[in-house]
Amino acid sequence: MKKLVNGKVINIENIELFELAAEGLALQNTAVSSTADGIEANINSALVRKYIKQYDVFFKSMPYPLYAIEADIKYATLGNFIKAFAKNKIVMWVDKGLHIKLDTESGMTLRIVNNTWSIVYVKEHISDNTSMELFEHSVGYKEYSWVLKKIINKESTANFYNEFMPEFIQACNSQPMILKWELENILTFATIPNKIDFRPNKIINPQADEEYTLDIFCTGSVDTEEKIQSWSLSDSDRFGGTKYKQIKTYGFDVYAKPMSDGAK
Repeated sequence: MKKLVNGKVINIENIELFELAAEGLALQNTAVSSTADGIEANINSALVRKYIKQYDVFFKSMPYPLYAIEADIKYATLGNFIKAFAKNKIVMWVDKGLHIKLDTESGMTLRIVNNTWSIVYVKEHISDNTSMELFEHSVGYKEYSWVLKKIINKESTANFYNEFMPEFIQACNSQPMILKWELENILTFATIPNKIDFRPNKIINPQADEEYTLDIFCTGSVDTEEKIQSWSLSDSDRFGGTKYKQIKTYGFDVYAKPMSDGAK
């Protein structure tokens, strides 16, 4: 989608991510407790504490708009991060949040939504649907896969915008303050005029609905103040002398006609 960014018209290919992020922020889906509270609280299960801490680390490493989107692909990405560091098989699935079964017999399940968590009880078996391949055609697949790989490898995600929005970064002149302002207003669109192809020797005035044609022609030559050495091939003036350098002069005529005649 074309957008005016810092006075420049650029194409933003992943605008859908920002639309989904705006929806997610508006919904503000929650479970019960904050993941930050869960890390510090006196939770009996060390396993629950570990999962919440891992989730919180990953959640805080995701750049905007990825962390704000409320979609299963986000929770699948987070689930794959937790799996990457697990020694044993984890029973998990995504359904409007990440679900991690803690006890098969009782059905005790850790449910994480956005940056909140709760304990629910799900006795029935639910198939694991967190494989990233299942989301290959989902909005954000490339972005979430890139972030997952970066965080698993303990690499920074700071160059997310350079990776996926280089034209946007260039339009912002790589200035953090401009970048922040433009990201906050990325869904605010201004009217972008239609592209106009200018023809040689043409000047247009859309307000007056006129096009002006320039007819440029040579009118002769004039002497300048610069002197140059001249040479003659005749015997009488073999060594020549000096003379003033000449340059060509030009004039032009202007013709106007309505643009509505088809000359746009």
